[in-house]
Amino acid sequence: MENLENKDIFEISEILLKDTKHILKDVSGYSLEELLDEIQKTDDNILEAIYSSEKIIKNSTLVKKGIYPYRALLSEKTVEYRRKKLNLQNNPYFKEWDENGIIIIEDFIPTQDFLNIQSQLNNEKKSGQSLNLSSNKQFLDLVNMCLATNYQGYHPSLGSEYIIHAPNDDQVNLHSDIFHPNLKIWLYINDCNIDNGPYSFVFKSHKKTPKMLEFIHKQGLIWDKGVDHPDFFKYNASALAIGSPRVLRSKNCTNENMDEINKELEKLDLPPVTIIKAKANTIIFTDTTGFHARGYAKPGSERYSLRNAFRINPFII
Repeated sequence: MENLENKDIFEISEILLKDTKHILKDVSGYSLEELLDEIQKTDDNILEAIYSSEKIIKNSTLVKKGIYPYRALLSEKTVEYRRKKLNLQNNPYFKEWDENGIIIIEDFIPTQDFLNIQSQLNNEKKSGQSLNLSSNKQFLDLVNMCLATNYQGYHPSLGSEYIIHAPNDDQVNLHSDIFHPNLKIWLYINDCNIDNGPYSFVFKSHKKTPKMLEFIHKQGLIWDKGVDHPDFFKYNASALAIGSPRVLRSKNCTNENMDEINKELEKLDLPPVTIIKAKANTIIFTDTTGFHARGYAKPGSERYSLRNAFRINPFII
């Protein structure tokens, strides 16, 4: 594999997107070369934002020429490059992660250890309690494989999240967190069934296929126009909550439009939403660039889990 260490980001873009740059032109109508020329004309602040985790790029010309699908595809290719470079594809869960964007493992912690943790956490249900997993090699290996890094700067722990479901919770609307590969983890303290609002995920939706890139470009054009765009509130909760597109918002946040959502997913060549009912001691690793949601539950219902979110700059080589 070509060594990219000493090349600038524009040359890296040309190399990593060599076999897929035609898709970017199909999506936006502009070639990769035209977009890169435009990027080089921008000021340093915009340039820094483009090659970071920043969700919104405030430059209408770049948006029109496809800056959002470009960043999404380049981040995916950069992560793939790092994973191969670090030989992380040998992890036994690699294929599952690569194909589906999610890994589900039951009985993750040894039974007696888990029962002790469960008892302690259930004794006082609250958010903010921490479980240190620095000695759990499987956990560390999976985090590194999912993030495509051997970076040890993150804290290998999970924190308790005690949720009492409330009405009008926009998190139940199916959405993508951010444009680039990332990682969120949940470990269930207690069984999570349909009454608890189980996690929902669209398998394979983390992949930047041509249809997904079209969706991303469309969202970028909407964000650029803001609330004046006629479709703005179809995908966004408010003028401040942009960069994490919804797939057809349910106005009352009750998921009553799930049939319509699944039809929209079908247009993107994606499977229907999967509701993940899980027993206690099940851990879920998930790439939340893929479509996901907090499952709807009646107000007052509770869900108790341990969780963490990990993000690194997607453009690190």
